[in-house]
Amino acid sequence: MKQQPSETEEVVELTPEEIDELDDRADAVERGEYVDGDEVIRRLRTGYYAKTDR
Repeated sequence: MKQQPSETEEVVELTPEEIDELDDRADAVERGEYVDGDEVIRRLRTGYYAKTDR
């Protein structure tokens, strides 16, 4: 028996400061300057940071 995905929408209210932070992150992603958490973990596991610090 498979579960069907929920079709409900959740409303999230953000403060102006939270919206500004999200905008800043979106701009950083577009510039290629932001690395998401999954990428950080992958790099730590592969030793990427240790290799580039030298």
